[in-house]
Amino acid sequence: MQKYKILKDVLDFAKNKFYKYDIENPSLDIALLASEALGVSKIQLITKEYVSFDTLNISDESIQKFLYFIELRCKKNSISEILGIKNFYGLDFIVTNDVLTPRPETEILVEKAFNYIIKNNINNINNIIDIGTGSGCIAISIAMLLKKQRLKSLKKIKILACDISEKALEIAEKNAKKHGVLDMIEFQKSNLLENINKKYVENACIVTNLPYIPEGDAKKMSKEVLGGDPSLALFSGKTGTDLYKKLFTDLFQENSNFYTINSCFFEFDSGMNTDNIQKKYYEKLLDDLLKNNQQKNITFFADYSGAERFGKIIL
Repeated sequence: MQKYKILKDVLDFAKNKFYKYDIENPSLDIALLASEALGVSKIQLITKEYVSFDTLNISDESIQKFLYFIELRCKKNSISEILGIKNFYGLDFIVTNDVLTPRPETEILVEKAFNYIIKNNINNINNIIDIGTGSGCIAISIAMLLKKQRLKSLKKIKILACDISEKALEIAEKNAKKHGVLDMIEFQKSNLLENINKKYVENACIVTNLPYIPEGDAKKMSKEVLGGDPSLALFSGKTGTDLYKKLFTDLFQENSNFYTINSCFFEFDSGMNTDNIQKKYYEKLLDDLLKNNQQKNITFFADYSGAERFGKIIL
């Protein structure tokens, strides 16, 4: 006979264990894990704690699965690692250790880029390019938003999602198929712009969340992040700026083959504890690279905490 007979018993066990192992947001994590393993809703967790497992039709196997999830979480495995799913912009994405787990802040990047595409310059944008697509969350979210618009003027826009990692591209394609937008996105293995045909860059809107963490910060980061996300998707040289420096130089240096983009939206380190060093660096870098472009418009905008984390380049 199963040790736990009512929902309250196993929930209390999970709560106590999470407190013992100092798990942040224990109630939310328990709700997510219980929903997946036990098949109970958040409402059931609140209103039916004392209902027996027999009444809820929960098997011993499901209870063991939930307990296994609890053990994994206490070992600092992230929720997305345990479940293999992460919600982003209202969509569930398949995630593995081969891709960066989507962060809520990046939803702002998607929203800002999409609003620009729709409201400001749609007739001048040929393509959307997601550089370093990872799970595909940016490209797929934008594709879903475009699909809902049902505007004839959107049909000409093509989406290109590229990544240096073949495993990441496999995950991204699975997510595109899962959400029914595989026909709207072309996937390309590429190190930044390396393998991207110039025709895709002509009047393109680039939306990118490249790695931006300084390599030296690894020693200060949690085991949860380091264990769940690939280093390739986290770090970018000593200052965290190597990849964006390379991308912007390739895009905007004089005589560049890729000088004809429409716009670029990008995410970087907000630097809440370092006086936003990266923002200042990109301001100067872009000003130097685009000094002869009279139409340049470079602005920055904030994340949910009010820290400037995103940049917008309009040409």
